[in-house]
Amino acid sequence: MKLIHIFLIIIFFFMSVPARELEKPYDEVNYDIVSLGVEGDFYDIESDNNNVVHIIWWRRGSGFYGQIKNNQIVNQESITGIGYVASKKFKPRLSVKPDGTEVHFVYTNKESNAREAYHTWRDSGGGWHTKLVFKEAGKYVVYAGGAVDNEGIVHIAFVRFNPDSGSVPVIYK
Repeated sequence: MKLIHIFLIIIFFFMSVPARELEKPYDEVNYDIVSLGVEGDFYDIESDNNNVVHIIWWRRGSGFYGQIKNNQIVNQESITGIGYVASKKFKPRLSVKPDGTEVHFVYTNKESNAREAYHTWRDSGGGWHTKLVFKEAGKYVVYAGGAVDNEGIVHIAFVRFNPDSGSVPVIYK
């Protein structure tokens, strides 16, 4: 008889406590805030299926790539063959092949007055490559981004702004 009473008390206790109180809300989660030891005007970050965190960042027009392990950047290198990245509006968006063997980003550079979109990637051998994706007179490219699917196919999207008509179609390649 006493065991049934204890069981009922436990049931009534859990019924009277809202489910939200049993879980820790996000605003109470403690985040460890650490400096990565580099300076950057803007950055992007992405993880792969192996839980490796990849990061790209820009400082005074130069691009850098690395990985974050134990709260620090490792395997840091300069990104070669890219133009001057204009501003946060045109900042590169990082995407990583799910297996982590390639990193990709799409951006607009300052020299083209935001009229050209570029795709830059680091292959599995560590080489950097850049290809012009879009160029059209009188049109601006903003908010470019990309994704790499499980088959390694790169998908690119951006907004093409036409200042004459005000149209802003989203373009996909």
